[in-house]
Amino acid sequence: MADDYKSLNDFFVNCFYGILKQEENSLSKYADGNLSISEIHLIEAISRTKDNNAATNVSRRLKITPGSLTVAANTLINKGYIIRKKDEADKRISRLYLTEKGNYINERHTYFHNEMVKGVMETLDSQENGILIKALNKINDFMEKT
Repeated sequence: MADDYKSLNDFFVNCFYGILKQEENSLSKYADGNLSISEIHLIEAISRTKDNNAATNVSRRLKITPGSLTVAANTLINKGYIIRKKDEADKRISRLYLTEKGNYINERHTYFHNEMVKGVMETLDSQENGILIKALNKINDFMEKT
């Protein structure tokens, strides 16, 4: 049991940091080294909330405070990756949009994830993929509850 615990803990730590490091290395050449992983994930979150891109929805998606989002968004605005506009109907609402530069980075980020998933799936047979997906869904459910 202790060996299983250590193995699982080592997997989570090594896998998490390994993915982040690979993302950083993969994307740094496209962003001239001026984007952090957190900033790339903010760009991704904005792209995924296109239809409901109010700043509060983006902060909820990232599970960060609105204040933290404002600081991060200001940085990306200054770097030219996103823009902020007031909602036409309700000026209290700020909406976040990707610029052409932001869309480009998001496309590169999506490509990285697609290649990572494809690479993992190619190392497993269909039964193993099914088991992995089932196990990861259970882990995701657990994480969502905490």
